[in-house]
Amino acid sequence: METITITAEARATLRKGLGALRRNGYLPGIIYGAVTEPIPVQLHAHDASQILNRLLGTALIELNLDGEVYQTVVREIQRDVLTGNLLHVDLMAVAMDQVISMTVPIQLVGDSPATSTGEFAVIPGTNEVEVECLPEHIISSIEVSVEALSELGNVLTIADLVIPAEITVLTDVEEVIARVAYAGLAEEEEEEEEMLEIDAEDVEVIDKGKDTTEEDASVEESDE
Repeated sequence: METITITAEARATLRKGLGALRRNGYLPGIIYGAVTEPIPVQLHAHDASQILNRLLGTALIELNLDGEVYQTVVREIQRDVLTGNLLHVDLMAVAMDQVISMTVPIQLVGDSPATSTGEFAVIPGTNEVEVECLPEHIISSIEVSVEALSELGNVLTIADLVIPAEITVLTDVEEVIARVAYAGLAEEEEEEEEMLEIDAEDVEVIDKGKDTTEEDASVEESDE
């Protein structure tokens, strides 16, 4: 597993003054979880944004805070609804000997022989799987090939995923990942999904399962 390292500093600025902190190039954050009490931190916004924006799924992040190292995972990222810039990050410190649960994205790869004539199409189902494991066994995504989908009615389920033995799957193994259907049906379902989608610009918080008892992460903070 790739080691991701971020350097942070203790943060004295809490609610008031966070606007000025951001303008000075810092990203406010909080560490909670396997620590005595929540620790307000600040990260260099440019470097942290480059790392956090490219994360896929859950990843173990080694956070160096004033010489002390914490093993963490991202639990919530808050962004500006207009610019998309990061406003705040919540990092959960984990104990390396304790199991944690997470959601892992599923990526469909390859080409299905069933789609070669254009009569059929592959319809995606669930695009993530809930798992649990020790932090050292965290995986950021799972790839599954659709090349086995060769004819109408073929399906891929959670049971078809190749997952390391150290990871326990919590999602129902019969849940469908992808299936072959008539192309016309696929188009109809895509149109229905588009109508139900929430405009991304209306979503202010990307929630990854934050502990709701944490109060410091509010975006309703003064810029004074």
